[in-house]
Amino acid sequence: MYEYKFVKISVGAFSGSPKDDYQGIIHEHARQGWKLHQIFTPPLGAGGQAVSMELIFEKEVANDYMLLYDSPPCSYYLNLNLPILELTS
Repeated sequence: MYEYKFVKISVGAFSGSPKDDYQGIIHEHARQGWKLHQIFTPPLGAGGQAVSMELIFEKEVANDYMLLYDSPPCSYYLNLNLPILELTS
């Protein structure tokens, strides 16, 4: 099973260049175990020029876990193999 993370980067309207250091973002995510899956540039601006690009990262996760929350620097997973506790009053 894989999980995916999406990072949106704005592109300058006149320069057409990314406003953030996309290479640095890719290297940082690689250090955290993410693999660059795709760079998506939707044509949304005038004349079909991209106004943003989206870096899509992929990470393999065990089937026993489900991602609950992901916001750097913390990721929370639910272990699906843990027994369910019954609450009694």
